[in-house]
Amino acid sequence: SEAHFEEMHRFGVQVVRVPCGYWHWISYGDDEGPEAPEIMSGVAVAERLRNLHRIARPEDYRPFFDRIFEYAAKYGIKVLLDLHGLPGSQNGEIHSGTCLQFRGKPNRTVFFETNANRAMAVRAVSAMAKYSKDKASLFGIQVINEPHLQSKDKGHRFLKAYYRRAIH
Repeated sequence: SEAHFEEMHRFGVQVVRVPCGYWHWISYGDDEGPEAPEIMSGVAVAERLRNLHRIARPEDYRPFFDRIFEYAAKYGIKVLLDLHGLPGSQNGEIHSGTCLQFRGKPNRTVFFETNANRAMAVRAVSAMAKYSKDKASLFGIQVINEPHLQSKDKGHRFLKAYYRRAIH
């Protein structure tokens, strides 16, 4: 609410970080979603991932982002848009849009590490940039939050390619 921005201003806050998911910026077709197995250990993984973009359309979220930028500008606070949830989840934690842990696996399972999911994440970053390019209170865009990828090199090669594409 505006009262929160007024209070942050009183306390000297200069930048507010706004976590968001790819589904706030882009969407898939009705029966599409991030690339992931249909079923894993009896869990309908792909269906769970498809549900994120079925909640609302990206344009339904715009008034909320508009309000954030309006209040931020009014109170002299900058906004860091943080892509916190990427297609397929970049870390398997609940704040990434899905939390999937399977029996016998020590860590949460992530499905971000595919070319299709990376391409959709890049589209989300592009949509964020297009939306916010003329916002005077934009501080920046964080293109990924806390990646914990599971390939042999812990995703370093994959992330390097993602950063190149996302920051172009």
